[in-house]
Amino acid sequence: MGNRCAAWGCDRRLPAGIVAVCLLACGTFLPHPVFGATPSCRARFPLRLFTGRPPLGGYQPHSFSWSPNGGALAYLRHARRRGYERLRVVNARTGQVIFQAGPALLGRALRSDASIPNERLKEWSSRYGRVNYRWSPHGRHLLLINGRGIEELDLRTRKLHTLVRTNGWVTQYALSPHDHWLSYVQNRGIRLVDLAGKIHRPRTIQPPRRGFRVGALDWTYREELGLRSGYAWSPQGRKLAFIRFDERGVLRFPLVNYLKQRPTLYWQRYPEPGARNPRARLGVYDIRTGRTRWFRLPGLRTGYLARFGWYAHGHALYAEVLNRPQTRLSLIRINPANGRLKVLLRLHDPEWINVHNDLVFLPHGGFIFGTDQSGWHHLYRFDRDGREVAHLTPGPQNVTRLLAVSKRRHEVYYLVSPGTGPRTERIESVSFDGTDHRVRFRTKGTESAIFSPKTRYVLVTSSSMKTPPLYVVRSVTGRTRWILARSHVPPSLHLTPPRFLKIPSADPAISINAEILYPPGFNPANRSPVIMYQYGGPDVPALVSQGWNPWIVYDDRLACEGFIVFAADNRAASTFSHIAQGAIKDRLGHLELADQEAAVRWLRRQAGVDPDRIGIWGWSYGGYMTLYELTHAPNVWHAGIAVAPVTRWQDYDSIYTERYMGTPQTNPDGYRQSSTVAQASRLRAKLLIVAGTGDDNVHWQNTLQFIEALVRADRPYHLLVFPNNTHVLAGTHTRLELFRTMNRFWERNLKPVSAGPGAAPARRH
Repeated sequence: MGNRCAAWGCDRRLPAGIVAVCLLACGTFLPHPVFGATPSCRARFPLRLFTGRPPLGGYQPHSFSWSPNGGALAYLRHARRRGYERLRVVNARTGQVIFQAGPALLGRALRSDASIPNERLKEWSSRYGRVNYRWSPHGRHLLLINGRGIEELDLRTRKLHTLVRTNGWVTQYALSPHDHWLSYVQNRGIRLVDLAGKIHRPRTIQPPRRGFRVGALDWTYREELGLRSGYAWSPQGRKLAFIRFDERGVLRFPLVNYLKQRPTLYWQRYPEPGARNPRARLGVYDIRTGRTRWFRLPGLRTGYLARFGWYAHGHALYAEVLNRPQTRLSLIRINPANGRLKVLLRLHDPEWINVHNDLVFLPHGGFIFGTDQSGWHHLYRFDRDGREVAHLTPGPQNVTRLLAVSKRRHEVYYLVSPGTGPRTERIESVSFDGTDHRVRFRTKGTESAIFSPKTRYVLVTSSSMKTPPLYVVRSVTGRTRWILARSHVPPSLHLTPPRFLKIPSADPAISINAEILYPPGFNPANRSPVIMYQYGGPDVPALVSQGWNPWIVYDDRLACEGFIVFAADNRAASTFSHIAQGAIKDRLGHLELADQEAAVRWLRRQAGVDPDRIGIWGWSYGGYMTLYELTHAPNVWHAGIAVAPVTRWQDYDSIYTERYMGTPQTNPDGYRQSSTVAQASRLRAKLLIVAGTGDDNVHWQNTLQFIEALVRADRPYHLLVFPNNTHVLAGTHTRLELFRTMNRFWERNLKPVSAGPGAAPARRH
């Protein structure tokens, strides 16, 4: 539930194209009429729209990667052969195709994530962005990965050469800066292959003992701190900095696959709040001597090594150490030759500190770093000793991502989300002294970007509620601009974005963003049922957004069937300041419930709303909120659906939970008040719970504990279980059954009025 896109339940931030592929397996896809649906509704929203084959707007390019010199851009796109991808490399200035290949040449090397047979590894691959190709440092080759080994593709000769046979699951593979060494992670350890030798025999750095990981990331570090690599090559390619985890004593959680005649068991290390955490240690391995130097970083024994890496010149390391309560962070400079440390920056926040990827060291000393010290997340420039030089991005807005730094032009490029209105992100730049602010590229809707090395070119992705993603490559100076890919939606769908609203929160002085979609031919004189969607968790992208959202198809189908579709953010959403979000500290669920209740009070005052037929649903944290709302405010909603819900925060992981709740030992009242299990006897609404037994994020244990409490309280419920499936409940057949069951549940329990002829598109009042 850490770093995620809350709008679609798969709980991860992805490029728009990937989101479209995943989301459109999530639509309504009923082969028979429900809700009194008319044939015209089914004709407007045929089954094929909701299977993701092809997704709404077509298959999107993804896995973009600039060549080391920035002159070429590589990306993947769906191949006609099911389960495979096509690779294409284009000239950055002209758009001319330099190289392209598909399954005929590359075969298993470009199998898509969907083709991975293991459900846990499939989700891991898509959730954390395991790409199956990388550029070599000189840019003449690409590394490709498959289940048998790591291969090298020569772009000029179109020949594949096997570098090493791995025979297993491999991650974090790369070439050293001068191509002398191949590195990768397998079986909880780092493997090195000397490419200069005749025999490419892997050797292991610090062979991992039982209970240890070397370079292989702990689950919570990937999920909750967003760390994506457990090692880093020095710029000269002579040393390797890496993180080692001591997991002895950390809870081993069993995940059982009962689908086999002889069930198989996977043990997951999963630290719980207040219990033993994995202990991290930073070391540097010298390729020439084969020796490792370890560093004693203050606070790391009980804290987290949130980030680490090399200065550009390679003579120093940096490390970000976060204490366990996540209220103090130290940025430390390390001399790898003698182990001397210097603390450059100390941050303290009474609520919590969010870890970002926004640290860049400048060539003449100093660095750029992002903090929440002003109440909003902003970028600052510091000198070499950690003294603040310039506040680069002031104002009531959050910098959501540092995109690039042009050391030649002395400019910083970043994504910013204004603190008012529906969520949108735009690309801006600022000079190193903080005086020259510019809004770049000025496209409609919301934007994202991937800059080339040296920031000469940029791939800009833009979308709006009416327009799916448009991919444009342009030069930063504006002299070059060409369209890489454009998405299209069939005009026959008559898709129309919802109406954006500002409604009161539980605090009358603060408004929250909302959106509403009415059924076609809506008559305010007749009362219609409402389906609310929510997420609610802290520090996630707001639901109400100006950007493209493939869920619009699902919403329009529900509207066509006679529902009013509604969603409202709360004050924990990322569009609000860090200070405002801090109101959820130590008591998850309380503020979010108050704002959703305020949204219901607003709804009930609107013409045409049936106040007795309001349903609510959500996924992951949204599933938790559904259960929390139905048990802590039992007379507000008539029905609810909780997908993959947390039910007790004692059962979730330590990093996420302690950030907002502290530990059960220090905050027992908060844990008790935030529990849905403790209040299960108060349930009065109709309830459907959905879970996968193979979920390694929100364990199936959560659902079982809540059901046990319902049984003891003699409260009725409905349950939908997907054997061995994971948190995202992936797969065409799984999603078909999920939404088919959801739709029947809404029909049975909200009893919607027939949408009538349904020929007209949904209307927004």
